[in-house]
Amino acid sequence: MENKSNFLFCDLIEIDLIRKKIFQKISSFNDICNLGKTCSQMDFIIKHDKIKKSFMCYEDKQIVEIKIKKKFQNDYNIYDLENIEYEKYNNSNGRIDKFKIFYGETICLKSSINCYIDDVVDDFEKNERLLFIKKLVNELNFNHKIRKRTKILTFTIDSFDNHDIILHMLSYICHNSVRRIEVPDSIFTTSKDKYDELNFNIFENLLKFHELVIYTTSSMDTYKKLLENKSIIDRILQHLAKKENITIILENLYHHQNKIKSYVEIFSEITKKYNIKLKCNVKYNCSGLFNRSCKNCLDKICTFDPIKEYVTSIKFENGNFANLLNIINNWQYFINLETLELSILNNDIKKWFEENNISIDSSLLKNCTKLQKVKLNLRSSLHEKNIIKIKEVHNNLVFLGSLMPNTVQVLELINIPDLDNDIGNLLNSFMKNIKILIMNRISFKSFDFLNNFKNLKCYVSNDNWIIEVPNTIQLLGIGHKNNERKYNHMPTNNEIINIYSKKYSKFLKSLNDQYIFFNDIKYWNIVISEPCPGSPGFLLAPNGKCIKIYHGRHGYQKVLNSCEQKRGVLSNFFTDIETYSFNLIIEKHYKKIKEQFVDRGFTCYSKNDKCTLNLDNKINVENKVKFLTNNFPCRGVMDLKSYNFYCIDMNSENDIIYACYKDTFYIKKCSNLDYEKYFDGNCYRIIENFVVTKKTAEAVCNDESGTLPIVTNYFENNVIDKLIKKIQSPFWLDFSCTSKNSSSCQWSTGEKMSINQIGNLNFENDNLCGYIEKANTWNVDNCNTQKRLICQIRNK
Repeated sequence: MENKSNFLFCDLIEIDLIRKKIFQKISSFNDICNLGKTCSQMDFIIKHDKIKKSFMCYEDKQIVEIKIKKKFQNDYNIYDLENIEYEKYNNSNGRIDKFKIFYGETICLKSSINCYIDDVVDDFEKNERLLFIKKLVNELNFNHKIRKRTKILTFTIDSFDNHDIILHMLSYICHNSVRRIEVPDSIFTTSKDKYDELNFNIFENLLKFHELVIYTTSSMDTYKKLLENKSIIDRILQHLAKKENITIILENLYHHQNKIKSYVEIFSEITKKYNIKLKCNVKYNCSGLFNRSCKNCLDKICTFDPIKEYVTSIKFENGNFANLLNIINNWQYFINLETLELSILNNDIKKWFEENNISIDSSLLKNCTKLQKVKLNLRSSLHEKNIIKIKEVHNNLVFLGSLMPNTVQVLELINIPDLDNDIGNLLNSFMKNIKILIMNRISFKSFDFLNNFKNLKCYVSNDNWIIEVPNTIQLLGIGHKNNERKYNHMPTNNEIINIYSKKYSKFLKSLNDQYIFFNDIKYWNIVISEPCPGSPGFLLAPNGKCIKIYHGRHGYQKVLNSCEQKRGVLSNFFTDIETYSFNLIIEKHYKKIKEQFVDRGFTCYSKNDKCTLNLDNKINVENKVKFLTNNFPCRGVMDLKSYNFYCIDMNSENDIIYACYKDTFYIKKCSNLDYEKYFDGNCYRIIENFVVTKKTAEAVCNDESGTLPIVTNYFENNVIDKLIKKIQSPFWLDFSCTSKNSSSCQWSTGEKMSINQIGNLNFENDNLCGYIEKANTWNVDNCNTQKRLICQIRNK
C-alpha cells in the first residue's frame, strides 16, 4: 500500500540525470533489483530504464592440505591437534577480497564452492578428532559474505582412511542457501569406529538443502566396504529423510562396471524404506577402455536395465554406431529419463543403419515424457568446407531430433556448421516446446535461424555471431570463443552492443567480452519459492515470510479459522515489499488461477469515508479504491492482474483468494561455530577473560561479522542480564552518547534506544561509551577504559 515517505525519492529518481547518477553508484543488478522491490513505481522506473553494468565470473575453489608439523613426526602415526597444521593454496580467498574493489556484478561459476582436502595424516587422537574437524570447517570459511548465495557444495578428498571427515564437517556447516551437496562414495567406506561420534542428523543446519549427489566408483572393494557399513548409511539416510523433497543422485555409473546392480541396490533398499527419491546418472564411454568391442554395449539387454526405473540421465560419448544402436533400442525403457547427452562421430547414422538393414522406430523416445534437456555434440569443425560432410552432420542432427519427444525444453548444440532454416524448422516440428537454446562452436547459413523456434525464451551462444533475435527471447547471452574464423569478417564488440542494446534495455559486459542482455530485471534475480520448513502447505516468499493461498469458496470464516490454527495472520501484507513477494508467489505457482481478486485486509463502511485496516481500524488506506457494490460494509481486495484496489460484497466467495502469512518456523544455528544461540534468536560469544577498550572491543567483533551487544527488545534485554550474571563483570554494550544528555545515546546502527536501562540522566562528560554494570543497570564511561567483551551476531 502507498507510503507517503516514498514520494520524495520516487520524484527524484524520475529525473534522468539524478537517476543515472544513482544507478552508477549501485554496483550490481542484484542491488538494483532489490531497489525495484521497494514499491511498484520504482519497479516500473527500473523496468523501463536503460542500465549497463560490468560483470566478472570466478571459480570458488578451496584447497586445504592437512599435514604434520615436522618436529612432531612419530612412529605411531597418530597425532594430537597441536601436531597438525593446515596449509591453504590455490584458494579463492585472495580473489574474493579483490571483488570488494570491483565495481560490478560478481558471478560464481555454477554457484558452487569446490573443496579439495589433501589429508596426509594417517590418524588423529580420538578425543581430539571433532576439534580437528571443527577447526577445518572454520578454515574453509563457508560463511564469507560473498558466499551467502552459494547453492552447491562439492567435496573431494585424498586421504588414507579419513574420508568420513566430510560427513563430520557437514554436521558443523550452517548455511541458508545451499541446496545441493556433492560427495564421493568413499565417505561411507572408512572404519566403523570413525563414525562413533558422528551427529547423524548431519544436514539439520542447511535450511534449503534437498539434493545429495554421490559420485560412485562401483569397484568391488568399494562395494564390500559399503556393505560392511550399510547400517551407517541407513542411519544417515533415516535422518536425511526428515528434510522435505529430498533426492539422492548416484553419479558416474559407467556401463562397463560389473557391480552396478548390486551397488545401486544398497541405496535403493534404504531410500525405499525412508521414502527418499533416488536417481541414477549413467554414462556410456568405451574409448580407451577396450581394444575390442565392448560386450556390455553389444548385449541386447542393456547393462542398466535392472536399474532403469532410477535412471534420469544418460550420457553417450566416444562410441561407434553399433554402441549407439544398443542405446537407441533400449532408451524407450527409461521412462524417468530427464537428461540425454549424445556425442556422435561425423558419419551418416541413418545411412549406416540402412546399409546394415537396421530399421529404427522413431517413436522409441516418445514414452520418455519426462525428458526435458538434450545435448547433441556432432563433433564437426567450423572450418569444414566439404559439402558432403556438412550434409552428413545435418542429417545426423535431423535424425536425432526426430527421435525426441515434444517435452524437450532445453536444447544444447555443439560443433555444427552452417545451420539453416530448413533444419531449424524441422527441429521445431520435433521439439515444439524448446524454451532454452544453448550453442557452442556453431555457425549459421541462415541468420534468421532462431525465428523457427516459436516458444524460445532464452538464447545463449559461446560464439559472437550477430543473428536475428526474435521478440520471444527474454534473456540473451553472447560469448567470444570462435577464435578459429571461418569467415573473413567477424563482428566487433561495439557492433554487438549497438545491435542488441537497441532491443534490450539492460546489459552486462565482462572483461572477456561476454555479454548478457535482457529487459525485465526479474530475469536477473529470479526468485524461486520453496516450501516453508515445518509449515506444510506454505511457500517461502522472498521477504522471508511463509504464505499459504486459500480459495474463497471455502468461506471467509473457515479460511480465517484455518489460518489462525496454523498460527498465521490473514491478509497481512501491507508494505510494497510484502505485496511484491506475494505477486511473485502467484506468478511462480498460481499462473492458471481463475479468481480475479485477493483479499487485502481492509474494510470500507461508506463511499465517503476512508477505508480502514482490519487489524487496526485506526489506520486508513491511502490507495484509491473503486466500489463494485453498494452494500456496506464491503471487503477490500486487489485485482491480481491490474493491482488496483476494489471493494466487493462481503458475501462474495467464488472470485476471491486469501493469503495467510506467518513467520518461518526454522531457527538457524550460529554460522560461526564459536558462538552460541540464545532464546532471542541472536548468537553471542563470551571472549576470553580479559579487558579491552571500546575501540578494540568493536574491532574484535567486527572481525567476526558481529557487533557489541545491541538491545532492541525485552528478549534481548533478558539475554544481556543472563550474560552479566554468568561472567560477573561489566562488559561493553554497542551504544554511545555524544552529549551529556542521555537522550543523545544511540546504537551504532543509528537507532534510538527503545530499551534504556540508564534512565534520564545527565552525564559529567561528552562522548561516553555504554556498558552493562549489573542486571537491569546500564552506565557510561570513558571509551578508553577497559572492560570485558561479548560479541553479538544478530538474527536478520
